[in-house]
Amino acid sequence: MQLAEISQSKSNLHMALYYFEQAFQRQSNVIYIKPEWLFEYANALDLLGEKTEEPSYYLKAIEILNHVLIVDPQFKEI
Repeated sequence: MQLAEISQSKSNLHMALYYFEQAFQRQSNVIYIKPEWLFEYANALDLLGEKTEEPSYYLKAIEILNHVLIVDPQFKEI
């Protein structure tokens, strides 16, 4: 994710999203115990939405951020 931000590369951003999704699939309870991972995933989606101007990425990011708040209402970075 950080490499994608630094390099401004859409391919790196797509790879970051892919790896987030793989991590979520391999450890199903991670979305409840690691809200910071979800937060970073939402940030990656937001960045991709910014680069592509595709509203669907923004909408998915908002859904995920809502989930973060459900899991951890005191999450500081939101």
